[in-house]
Amino acid sequence: MVTYADIIKEVNLILKREYPDIKRYGNDTVDNAVPPYFFVEVVPLGISRESKNILKKSCSVKITFVQKTIKQVEALNVIEHIFEVLGMTLDIGSRKLLVSDYSHEYIEDHGNIPQISFSLEWYESTEYHDGEKMMDISLKVERKE
Repeated sequence: MVTYADIIKEVNLILKREYPDIKRYGNDTVDNAVPPYFFVEVVPLGISRESKNILKKSCSVKITFVQKTIKQVEALNVIEHIFEVLGMTLDIGSRKLLVSDYSHEYIEDHGNIPQISFSLEWYESTEYHDGEKMMDISLKVERKE
């Protein structure tokens, strides 16, 4: 099962691989952050039951890039590079979640801090099997007249 924490971990691993000199922070540590850094958060958008055994989950992933000195060209390069690195899917374990609605905007009072966002939507099976798997099936067919 894919959790929201799994998504944060994977996005942070990608950022660490691509930008090893830039630290990454989350909600719990952002108060002590020193630029430059990435702030990564996952905003759950919904969980709904599609059937008895299927759950639909969705979220928005936000990556905020805080620079020491505001450099728009550098920020745009980072935004485009992250888009290229993500590709069409975000790989989490054996799952591939489709990346959609990739966009960016500028936030804060002066509108000079770039924030990337994209959406993920996936399905989970809630069906659990406690017993042993059946290995052999024996079938006998009789014809009655």
